Amino acid sequence: SHTANDVYERLQGQLEVKDRVVLNMQQVPYMSSAGIRTLLLLYRSVLNNEGKIVLINLQEPLQETLDITGFLEYFNTQDSLDAALKAMQ
Repeated sequence: SHTANDVYERLQGQLEVKDRVVLNMQQVPYMSSAGIRTLLLLYRSVLNNEGKIVLINLQEPLQETLDITGFLEYFNTQDSLDAALKAMQ
């Protein structure tokens, strides 16, 4: 919750129209509501620019949280970078 805004600003500043974004979530075992909100804002921004976003390497606790809250349905999730790149084609 302390870094969510910083993460969003950094990522938002790097996006361009029709960007394809892969977020490696391997080092994210937990995400507060602020982090989930940040993911959704990023998702909307990428979608509005006709881009695609894929989450990879979701740890089980975070995947369960996103699933229970209904947010997982917004994201394409894959187990690896190769799978994510194929999913974006």
